[in-house]
Amino acid sequence: MQPPKIRELDLEEGVDASAAFTSAPVAALLQGFENGQDGTLVVCGPERVRSLLGSTGSPGVLSLAVASCANALSGQSAGLLALSAFFALPEVGRAPAGRLPAIDLLGGGASRGSWEQCTIDTFTDPHKALSTLVRCISQLLNSTGGRQEEFLGRLPLIFRLLVLTSCEAAPGIRSRSLYFVEAPPPGSGIDASRLWKYFSVCSVNGEAVAVPGHGEKILVVDAATGQASAIDLPAGIDASRLWKYESVCSVNGKAVAVPGFGDKILVVDPATGQASAIDLPAGIDASREWKYESVCSVNGKAVAVPRDAEKILVVDAATGQASAIDLPAGIVAGRGWKYMSVCNVNGKAVAVPSDAEKILIVELPQSTVFSLSLHQSAVQHTPVFAELVAALLSYWV
Repeated sequence: MQPPKIRELDLEEGVDASAAFTSAPVAALLQGFENGQDGTLVVCGPERVRSLLGSTGSPGVLSLAVASCANALSGQSAGLLALSAFFALPEVGRAPAGRLPAIDLLGGGASRGSWEQCTIDTFTDPHKALSTLVRCISQLLNSTGGRQEEFLGRLPLIFRLLVLTSCEAAPGIRSRSLYFVEAPPPGSGIDASRLWKYFSVCSVNGEAVAVPGHGEKILVVDAATGQASAIDLPAGIDASRLWKYESVCSVNGKAVAVPGFGDKILVVDPATGQASAIDLPAGIDASREWKYESVCSVNGKAVAVPRDAEKILVVDAATGQASAIDLPAGIVAGRGWKYMSVCNVNGKAVAVPSDAEKILIVELPQSTVFSLSLHQSAVQHTPVFAELVAALLSYWV
């Protein structure tokens, strides 16, 4: 088999999808596919989503191409058509070498460790493949509030059309694949259209430093000059992950952010425009979701209290070291939504309970921790207590 052909379709605004379908790159790709050759169509440009997927009442290049292949296969008794669809997730440092994680669109939106694990629907009737494709496209274009809406137009969207035919010359199955790729441009700044960009900001040496929730870059604002700039996330932090950071504080001229869904601590130095990542210490599960939602500065260190994490997190930005402190007796480590707010009071971190049952106090550098029960006593309402108070007052007078 000949090596796969890659064709690029860069559509400008106003170009009709049907005109794009009859363009030279698409026509050459389909002709090669019909002749048994693998191929890839990469759709670029500002109109790439509409051109590939289409819009209400107007099919896109993808639907037109699959319909053309279905018509060509309808007369072949030995032909079998297969379809898969997924978002590619370029998660830095999380996937084994050579693997591309994906969101499986035909598998209910499940996360897959590799695109090759995505669901493949097969059809003996090629026209049913077109029906499945149209339904998938409709769900993509009409999704609201979910991951699909968040990813569409921001992460590569890939459709794979696979044709399986019997081989008369030798036993076995011959296959060929045609890929359709919606390729977003590499981000050079901050996408203003993204939802849930930032959840937390702090002041560092006269500048505001915001850490990304769903955003893909760190935001630095100089209110004195009215200027804003972006800093790339460091290696090891997946920019495409959602709910990355939800709380940040200023510690000795640096911003220290603790992870929500992220799996590393983020340290930002706005003076140099540099950011670094610190691994979570042993005892803190990096894969847990909703780990921390609040952090404060105490004696030159960042102290984060656990929401769904099981330990207190302490970060020394000066040394790049992090440590974990066990919760004191009386606080259930496995409970969710334990603490969502903490502040520094005279050198101690004081956290108030959300779903936990006790107040949490953390003292550094000795790292002594204790808890206070919420006040529920009714002893002041008893006759014995009243008599005791009266006797003390009488003695004092």
